[in-house]
Amino acid sequence: MKNITAAVYVGTYHKYNSGSIAGEWVSLDAFVDKQEFITACTSLHKDEADPELMFQDWEGIPESFINESWVDSMLWTFLDNDSDYAAKVAFIEHFTDWDEGRFEEAYQGEFDSELEFTYQLVEESGMLADQPDFLQRYFDYEAFSRDLFISDYSYCDGFVFRADI
Repeated sequence: MKNITAAVYVGTYHKYNSGSIAGEWVSLDAFVDKQEFITACTSLHKDEADPELMFQDWEGIPESFINESWVDSMLWTFLDNDSDYAAKVAFIEHFTDWDEGRFEEAYQGEFDSELEFTYQLVEESGMLADQPDFLQRYFDYEAFSRDLFISDYSYCDGFVFRADI
């Protein structure tokens, strides 16, 4: 999946309370951190002495990073990470917060099912390679997969994460 461009429609509470939604869409690509973003937004509303910024709409930003009155500074580490956007969002939904290091360690890839991941894990690890063919045929992938996803792995929106990180 292509990474998504993050943007925010920035107005002010004063304008809104005066009956105006005047503002602009601001792309977050242009800023290295929250402070740069806030400075640019404040400059955008320089017609007010001390603009109280209002983030009226946004796209490409998970809900945990923004609301009408604030933006989390961790948003920039989330956006700077080149991994698949949907995988990063699934990570946040499952683990409830963004931790880039933990994401990098935990992320195992995208799979159609827990069972598909299990087949790949068994094949790549070679855990059955030394076993005779007749014994390999009796290996219960479904039971093994169920056990893996009880404690060692998590499956969220098609993405697998190590749970023990």
